[in-house]
Amino acid sequence: MVKNLNGGNKHKSFANKANHENDNDNIRLPAHTDEKYGIVTKILGSGMFRVTYILDEKYQPQMQNDKDIETETDTQNTGSILAHIRGAMKGKNKRNNVVALNSLVLIGLRSFETVHKNADILYVYSNANLNHLLQENCHLEKLYHEINNIN
Repeated sequence: MVKNLNGGNKHKSFANKANHENDNDNIRLPAHTDEKYGIVTKILGSGMFRVTYILDEKYQPQMQNDKDIETETDTQNTGSILAHIRGAMKGKNKRNNVVALNSLVLIGLRSFETVHKNADILYVYSNANLNHLLQENCHLEKLYHEINNIN
């Protein structure tokens, strides 16, 4: 691509950015108990989405090698929550964080709410990251295929 040396003050901000979509080393993983993987099941508009996620802590990736819980993934262990897109993902950064139907996202539950009704979308995984995460986490893979078969 040609280097943008002159002209266009708005276009320069997008020019010459390194494309790191295929780097699986920099995948954002849940770092806190309130951060969970979710799958967008409905787009509501105004930066709001209906997201299905795994409720129990034991279904997070740390415990994926436990053979006893490997077959326990049911729809009873999933919840649906209203997720909001953060301001950092709007505007100029919107093109890097496109949230579509059946997208895999990382949501952050709001710890100050006693009953979790709302969450924030912290990260949107690309297709390359999606394949990498589904290979590593069997519970997430089952949930993803359940939702895709329903829709």
